[in-house]
Order: sequence, then C-alpha cells, then structure tokens
Amino acid sequence: VMIQAKQAFTYYEPEKKVVSRSGDECVVAAIDQWYLKYGEETWRGQIEGHLRSSNFVSYNDRIKESFEDAIGWLKEWACSRSFGLGTQVPWDEQFVIESLSDSTIYMAYYTVAHLLHGEENLDGKKGSPEKIKAEDLTDEVWDFVFLNGPLPKKSKIPQKLLEKMQKEFRFWYPMDLRVSGKDLIQNHLTMALYNHACVWEKEPDLWPKSFFCNGWLLVNNEKMSKSKGNFFTVDEIIKLYSADTVRLAMANSGDTLEPANFDQSVCNKAVLTLAVFLDLMKSLVSGNELLDTGAENARFVDVWFANEINRLVQEGKKFYETMYYREALRTCYFEFTSMFDQYRDICKAAGMAPNKALTMRYLEWQMIVLSPICPHFCEHGWSTVLGKSGSVLDARFPEPTKPVETSLTKQGDYMFNKVPHDFIKLLEKASKGGTMKSAVVYVAKEYPEWKKPLV
Repeated sequence: VMIQAKQAFTYYEPEKKVVSRSGDECVVAAIDQWYLKYGEETWRGQIEGHLRSSNFVSYNDRIKESFEDAIGWLKEWACSRSFGLGTQVPWDEQFVIESLSDSTIYMAYYTVAHLLHGEENLDGKKGSPEKIKAEDLTDEVWDFVFLNGPLPKKSKIPQKLLEKMQKEFRFWYPMDLRVSGKDLIQNHLTMALYNHACVWEKEPDLWPKSFFCNGWLLVNNEKMSKSKGNFFTVDEIIKLYSADTVRLAMANSGDTLEPANFDQSVCNKAVLTLAVFLDLMKSLVSGNELLDTGAENARFVDVWFANEINRLVQEGKKFYETMYYREALRTCYFEFTSMFDQYRDICKAAGMAPNKALTMRYLEWQMIVLSPICPHFCEHGWSTVLGKSGSVLDARFPEPTKPVETSLTKQGDYMFNKVPHDFIKLLEKASKGGTMKSAVVYVAKEYPEWKKPLV
C-alpha cells in the first residue's frame, strides 16, 4: 500500500561489499528477471535420490555432505541477465542466459563436436567437415540426438549423419567424472544435477555419475599471490622441477576439501630421491649388487617382505580408486620404498643378500603403482632399465600373490622393530660386565592355555 501511495520503494543491497574483477564496486539493480525453481519438491527429490543411489559416487563423505547442504538451501536462481556475452533466452531474446545456468550440460555437446568442427577447428571458422550449418541444428535435430526423439521430417542433415550423432552421444554419455573446486558445489555443480534431471528426466542413467572436489591451492602454506612472488604458471613450475616431481608434490598436497598445500621442499627432495632410486634400480638389474637366487619363501624375512608389498599394493589400489592420491603416494611410494630399504638393511645386517625374485617383483610393481603420479620416470624405469616391452601405462595393476596375513605384519614389526630396540637396551646393560656377541630369540608356537579364551 505504501509503495502504491509512493510513500516507500523496494530497496535491495548485497549481503556484503561486492567488487568486480575490474575493481569496481557493484550495486544491485531491480530489473525483470527469469528464474529456475531449484528446490521445487519433486525436482529436489529426484537429485537427492540420485545422490543416494548406486549410480552416483562422491568419493568421500565431506563432498557428499556438502552437496546435501547445497541442495538444502538452493532455491530460485536467476537464470538470465540483460547484458554481456551469452546465448539468448529462447522465449525472451532481450535476455541472455546467465553463465552458471548456461554451462551445466554443455558436456553433451562434446560428444558430437568432432562431427561439427572436425580437427583443429574448435572455433568453427573453417566450417563443418560434414557441411552442416548452424541453422541446420534445429530443436528437432537436438531432440533426436540427445533425447531419442523422432527423426526430423525435414532436415538438411543426412539421416546417416543424424544417427551417427545420436550413437556418439549414447556411447560417450553420461559424464562419468567431473573434477572441480569445492566452491562450485554451492551453485554450478548442484545446478548440473538439477538440469540433467530436468532434460533427461526419464533417463537417470544419463545424469552425472560422480563429482570429485578439492580445496584451493596454497604454495608453501601461503595463498598464491604475484605480489608475494609465490605464484607459478604450469610452464614455470615444470621447467623449475620437471613434470613428475611437480605431479608428486601435487599428489602430496592433500586429498580433502581443505586447502591443498604445494610444498616446494617436496619437489626439491623428489628430484634427488628419484635419481637415487634410478641408480639403485640400475645396480640391482645389472647385477652390481649381489642378490640371492634361492626360493623366495626360504627365509622368514623374505616371506615377511612379500607379505608387506602385497599389503601395500592392495591398500594403494583402494586409494587410487577413491582418488585419495596423497594416501596412494604414501602407500605406493614412500612406504613401498621404505619397506624395501628395511628389507635390504635386515639382509645386510644378517650377512645375506635380498632375494632376486622378490627384488625384481618389487621393482616392477614400483614402476606400475607409481606410474599414475610419475608416468615419465616410471616409463623410463620400465622400458629402459627393466627392459620391459610396451608401456608401463598399459601394465595391469599388481594383484597380491597371496592373501595378506595380518599376523605376518605383526611378527615382522616385532622381530625387526621391537626386538632390536630391546636388544640395544640389554646390550648397554651387559656391556658393563663383558662383550655380547650374539643373542637368541625364542618364539612360542601357541598361546598358553590361560590366554587362549582371551585371544
């Protein structure tokens, strides 16, 4: 009533100060607008069901919880604007489609882009290799290609080509994985779920199958900034450290939605350790370092080492499958190399050589399990040093040679970690009364009767 009487007017303001990329302070303008009704009960129920279904993978609980939160608050969203670049709103061409709303199902276009653009013609300036013009791509054509609609009755595009476009889309879609920043969960990625559910309402098998999101990237625990001098382009950082050491440091930076930290010291260390590992591998393969050619299960230390690398490849595979690359790096590189170093040290201390069959297995497996992170280094080790045919990237991920035995892990930990520590203490005490030259460790075959009910 007051507005009608011109005693008041509607007033809008942002929740906080908003500054554009050009540095200008933004103001709110009351204009006509088109909205998408995100949050509508039936529509919302569709994507909530999809998130809970076996058709969707969120990789970790934090990502799934973030999507659930976004779905909980996302409501009507302005899907158009009155200025700027963009596609015109079909039913109201004075507006263009707002960028977030215009980029949620464009991946479907990639499935047929090669037929419309050809090679090295992404901007379309050279025209379609199939002589298709933009005006030929009518709503009826897109309905046929994307929605299994009826074959267009009047189209300048040959039927065979239309059917090929439809086949390409059906083969390549749905989008199996989308990797993006965590900030886009609140809008763009959740909108992608909504819009796929709208366009392909009766075909949930065509909705996005998984999202993986990560936090923002820090450099040496500081936000990247040119003024601080800690800002790198991809080209600069690779020239400085090499591609594989950068990939290794990136894998080590973090797996969750928390900020990932790119630590340059990891790169510096990796440059040295990878070179040392390569020299060791050459020495082992060439025979410069003595290896035992006996049976791989003749000694306890061999059985223990075989069990440990079986355990690590099994754990590493799970981390790769769930995109926990930091954990994969830990198990498939740091712990993997550490385990072999310990194995060599134990053999050396006992006056014997590492088993040759186990050593060669370890080297082969190391090249395979590290290859997703350091492909160039592992390709060189696989083909040049180990002399393997084909690419390491085509090699099958190792499978444990035997079921992993937890008891063996515990036995090894006791024998090679606890016992030596205890012996050092005993040696210090005994050295006062003489010189110790040897010791015997007795292992019971079974628990005492009184302990068995507790085991």
